[in-house]
Amino acid sequence: MDIKQDMQRAWKLFKSNNSLEAEKIIRKLIAVNPHIPQSYFALSQILFENRKFQDSLHFFQEANRVSKGNKSVNVCSIVKSSILDKKKYSNETPYISKKENVYISSDFWTVFDDKNFFAEEITNRNYLRSSTIKFFTKDKKKFLIEYSKNYETVTDPCVLIGGHKNLFHWLVDYVARLQLIEKDRELSKLPILVNDEMASHQIESLKILGISNDQLIKFPSDLTLNSFIKCNSVYVPTLFSKKISDMKLAILWLREKFMDKDIKSINRGKKNLFVSRRDPNRRRLINEKELIIELKKYNFDLIIPEQFSLKEQIKIFSDARIIIGPHATGLANMIWSPSGTVVIDLRGQYNNFKYLKELALSHNIDYKVQFGSATAGSQDSEYDRQMSDFSIEMDNVLKLVQSIL
Repeated sequence: MDIKQDMQRAWKLFKSNNSLEAEKIIRKLIAVNPHIPQSYFALSQILFENRKFQDSLHFFQEANRVSKGNKSVNVCSIVKSSILDKKKYSNETPYISKKENVYISSDFWTVFDDKNFFAEEITNRNYLRSSTIKFFTKDKKKFLIEYSKNYETVTDPCVLIGGHKNLFHWLVDYVARLQLIEKDRELSKLPILVNDEMASHQIESLKILGISNDQLIKFPSDLTLNSFIKCNSVYVPTLFSKKISDMKLAILWLREKFMDKDIKSINRGKKNLFVSRRDPNRRRLINEKELIIELKKYNFDLIIPEQFSLKEQIKIFSDARIIIGPHATGLANMIWSPSGTVVIDLRGQYNNFKYLKELALSHNIDYKVQFGSATAGSQDSEYDRQMSDFSIEMDNVLKLVQSIL
């Protein structure tokens, strides 16, 4: 029996919706050789897709046993997608939910226990990529999760804010929730769970808000270094970035907290800005240098947000008339700009992220998109296509600028 060929055949059958035949092949492989963990993992996934959840959990645990023996320190569970507080949720406004004896996965700051998985109200990022989630149903209602027994424990009451170095996610998804906490004198004194190794704008923003480092409990927060935290009692404020009406409240609060009165009162900006994304290693604009040369003829200033403090970025963007740049977190600085500012978002044709469009709608920004040609192709994964570098037709951008000026 050729195990590799049989596994490939089973996988093809599974992908073509013939999961029963695929299941038979994998079960036969396990019967012949019960010491290959990949066979158990494959069978677990097939069973999960067929909604045989407990059987799937059993074979996932068997896979761990075969691969790690008795050394496994992980816990596996079948959980359902749940609402933090159904009564408060029905009011359709952001709220605070108190949870006891729950776990937190710090890569996407999701909350869970042995039956429930709380994510939709907590994170605006693609939490399905979390290392905690092994399988999920198409409707995202059921999950097979795995987490380490070697978790950190926070015994005292605390507040979950979470965090991310990305400026948009940090300000709109995480910091904006603090407006719920500041209204409660007791909650505002509690320790706050955030990400470690903070970007400079994160540190600066917390300092502006008067939150000291002593009040923070920090955990790693990325896809390769994830922490599991058990909280005896945690207060969880929900997102302001799920609906346009809530995002408007988030922007109003952020502008009130971070902008000086003299720049907040600017009704029409004067500056034309090109926001570069030259430093990251993905979603780069290949012909950025050539475009900048042409845009300088129209009095555009080159802005590299990372070279400025948060306060400096706020001042620069508060006087913006036109903002152009490849799709990136730097464009989120539009929240400091006057209503009516024009934002031209440059992106590859596969990039369908909606964050900036929703942000613009929430702040009466005149938002436009110019699609270019991505370097990735149809043979690449959806994620790689979204993240690929791209080039733009400069004439189209220049004609759009001319029409605005």
